[in-house]
Amino acid sequence: NGRNKLLLLEAEYAISRGRLDEARSKYLESVACAKSENALHEQALAYERAGLVFSDADKGRKWNDLAKNYMIEARDLYCEWGAKAKVEQMEEKYHFISDNTVD
Repeated sequence: NGRNKLLLLEAEYAISRGRLDEARSKYLESVACAKSENALHEQALAYERAGLVFSDADKGRKWNDLAKNYMIEARDLYCEWGAKAKVEQMEEKYHFISDNTVD
């Protein structure tokens, strides 16, 4: 029904306003909603955006555990969805992801 997309947009809006707690909640709501709609790629997108937003990588610091976990979950969902090129792109760009493979 598209609710997961609205929640993702609300998360992005919250980030633009500096409301990190609200954004995190909206990202996770988007993931749950996409999961209930069997939309693997949209779950992956929400996790990927959350991982990028909550990482300190853009500031030259190490990735925090929360952001890493979101990115790994995104990679796993893209893999399950069959988006091989996206998985390869993420593993090339974010080297820590390839150290955490799916069984």
